[in-house]
Amino acid sequence: MLLPRRPYRPHRSALLGAGHATIEPGQVLDEMPLLSARTTVEDVVPRQGGSSVVVRAELPGNVFRSRFDVATGVLLDNELIQSAQGTTIAGGLRELP
Repeated sequence: MLLPRRPYRPHRSALLGAGHATIEPGQVLDEMPLLSARTTVEDVVPRQGGSSVVVRAELPGNVFRSRFDVATGVLLDNELIQSAQGTTIAGGLRELP
């Protein structure tokens, strides 16, 4: 498996969406009815030095949870849950770059 040389950093507007001033739990970021896919803000979590946002993407049989640092957009950790196989795959940063 190849790993990127730099941490994934989505643009802040990708987390906030057009016209959104805040990030709130339950906020829908994207929906694709054809794929039965939905991406939402699951939680906003205070942490040392700021806060992080947990983004949840759901597809039939799969749930992806990614936690980003709100100030920098750095991906802190992510998790893939495959319900059919009962498998969970997780990974994350030890510290911010």
